[in-house]
Formats: sequence, C-alpha cells, structure tokens
Amino acid sequence: MLNKKVKSIELDISNKRVFCLSDIHGEYKVLDNLLQKNNFDKTNDLLFILGDLTRKGTYPLKTLRYLMDIKNENIYILMGNCDEADIFDVMLDDFEKFMYAVNTKTIVRDLLKEIYHDIPEITQTNFKEYQNVLLNTKEMNFLKELPHVIVTEKYIFSHAKMPNIIDLNNDTYIDYIRGRNFYDKGHSNPQIAIVGHMPSTIFSKNCYNNQIYYEDNMIFVDGGMCIYHSGQINLLIIENNKIVKEDSSDNLEERVCLTSQLGQPYAKGTCWPNYEITVLEIGKYFSKCKVNATNELCLIKNEMICKDSNTTLDDCPGMMINVNKGDVVKLIKTLSGYSLVKKNGIVGWINNSYLGGTDEI
Repeated sequence: MLNKKVKSIELDISNKRVFCLSDIHGEYKVLDNLLQKNNFDKTNDLLFILGDLTRKGTYPLKTLRYLMDIKNENIYILMGNCDEADIFDVMLDDFEKFMYAVNTKTIVRDLLKEIYHDIPEITQTNFKEYQNVLLNTKEMNFLKELPHVIVTEKYIFSHAKMPNIIDLNNDTYIDYIRGRNFYDKGHSNPQIAIVGHMPSTIFSKNCYNNQIYYEDNMIFVDGGMCIYHSGQINLLIIENNKIVKEDSSDNLEERVCLTSQLGQPYAKGTCWPNYEITVLEIGKYFSKCKVNATNELCLIKNEMICKDSNTTLDDCPGMMINVNKGDVVKLIKTLSGYSLVKKNGIVGWINNSYLGGTDEI
C-alpha cells in the first residue's frame, strides 16, 4: 500500500523561469508541442507538472515514458488522482477495478499488450498474477515515487487542493491529490495555490472558456484536455516569482473564417454539473433555454437536448462566437447548420458556411 504521508518539495524559484501545467491525460504530443513553441530549456528552466499524466487520452504509456525520458533535476512531476488510480489498479485486490483499467485507456492496458503481445485472458482467479507482473515494472515504480506538493515562498503547487493551513509534517497525500470543493472552500495559506484537477471551464462565469482561471489566491490551470471536446493543456510561465505568460495547446484542426460573424453577449451554456435546462422556445437549429442552476439564458443546439428529459447530452456552449474574416479558429465539431469552434480558449457556434461548409450535414 502507498505511504499516506505527503511527499513535499520546498524550492526557491525567485531566480528561475518556471513552466507550470497539469492534466496531460495521455497526450504527450500536445505537451511536447506546447513546450517547444515556448522554448522550454530543461537545462535552465524548471518544469512543474501537477499530476494526471495518463488515462483518458490517446497515448497513456507513451506519455508516461516521454516524461520518464525527459525527467531531470529541473523537472518536477506531482501525483494526481488518475496516477494514484493507475497504482491502485495493480495494488488492490479488486478484480472489477483491475478489469476496468484493462478495458480502458490506461497504462495497465498498454503494458499488458506490450508484455503479452495482446490482452491475455484474465479471470478472477488469475488476475493477481498479472497485477504482480505490472507492479514490478519501472513505470509503476516511477508513479509510486511521485511527490505530491511543491512549496515556494510565493506559490504552492499541487494537483487538486491543499489543507486550509498546510502542515507538511502531518498532512497525508490525500489532502493534495483529490477533492472537488477546493474552489468553494479556498485556503488560508499565505502563498497562492496553483492547482489542476478541476477544468477551469467549470469556474468561468460568462462564457465557455478553457483558459487558466484566477480566483482570489487560487489559480486553476487544468484546461480539460481529454475531458472536454474543446480541451487543451494550459501553460503558466512564472519568471522571478511573477506570472509573465499564458499559453495553451490542443489537438484540434485549425480553420480560417471566410467571413465575419457578430457574436452575442456571452452565455456559458451547460457545463458539468449543471445540465438541467428549461426549453423556452424551439428554433430550427437552436432552442432558447434557461440553465436551471444558474438562471442563465442561452442558445442550446437542438441535437444536444435529450429527447426524454430537460437536460443536455453533455457540455453545450450557449452562444454564437464573435469572429472576424481571416480569424483562425479550432474546429471542435460540425452539426446541422453550425459548427462548434474555439477562439483563444472561448467556445461557441459559427455558421457552417463561414467555414466553407454547408448548412446541412
């Protein structure tokens, strides 16, 4: 079993340039692109990765090995709840959890396919044998040794949250890697908390926005990579203890707007966990709706409204986005009449013809 005591790192970053990001979720190519375009120098710069290295994305094992390959004394990788889950998959005597990992996008699945050239026939009586093989791999040993929090004079970095007042001698690692109510409760530490785990889109107020979110003495850097169709990896660059730059990267296709579209006043639409709506007026492509939890009025794409209940099928941004002719946007999905696009992290709808498409698909 994992030692529950928190593993902490205390650093002086006052004369350093720090690259901080979180929640890669198996997309090492997106990560590598983001670091390269910002000229990350692993000899002189520091890199803080705040957990959730794999799961959900395209390349769980390749991503972990990419990180293991670039790791040096300037690269600090923290444990996230998904990384803990990878470990528990091969440590706990739980057949159902193990099989869930075997059948989804995890390093467990990738390692088994590599070792046995395919997924072996795993049963309730033999699964411990496969767990033991995986438990002794260098990848699992790497994950088990990950620290949980970085403490500096001005900032505290962790995956999900931290205690109201940190106590590194008595805190457990659970105090830092799991939890959904940190945004609501906050903390009383003198430093600014920088965390991932909960996509920043959840907190944005007036629009569906994947960019880094700031709230009092907290900064949320998770851009929802592999959680949302519009997800991205966000990067925060700190130099001499000051935030100097934000950037992001994703794996979406770029498209050029052929004409301008005047957007509407910002409306977020539905976003986890607020999917319940009241339909006010049904139109050809969109329905005017009220989001019940927030009383926000917005446009919801008709295909995204459940036919048998007043909810949306998934997150559904609720506004027409403002674009100018020649703008480059990221294409998320194309539906009848309109496409969902992202511009500078903000997500909304644009007429298909403005991207060179047709009204119907």
